[in-house]
Amino acid sequence: WQCDNDIPCTKTMDVLAHSMGNRVLRASINAFSYYECKGNMPTLFDNIYMVAPDVRFNTLEDGKKGELIKDAADDVYVFYNKRDKALKASKISNVRNGIYMRRLGAIGSNGIAHDINMTQQDMTDPLGHSYFLHDCVIDVVM
Repeated sequence: WQCDNDIPCTKTMDVLAHSMGNRVLRASINAFSYYECKGNMPTLFDNIYMVAPDVRFNTLEDGKKGELIKDAADDVYVFYNKRDKALKASKISNVRNGIYMRRLGAIGSNGIAHDINMTQQDMTDPLGHSYFLHDCVIDVVM
């Protein structure tokens, strides 16, 4: 929050998290809120870009593990691809843990965040999972 001593920081920050990095983002925001803000979450970022998030589809809903992500930024963008083969594999691999949940990066947030459907984008990645490496994400955001 502070750049130097008591001078308020006026720098803006954006965060881009890809795939399982969204789990790290979610855990970091929850820990920061708990340990530094007594359960509250200040708006620290201008934008959070959740690209192909490998988290449960409902994580941004109130009462779920990722609900504070919405408070951490002015705007939250969820980039999803209905044909993301890596996220389909993730959904199936979690069955052994008794969890069979769709992934946020495969269906979007249902309007909780700004949903960006990347399904129709021309991707060179055969898994349809690493599209953030290409200009198509930048083109959509700008």
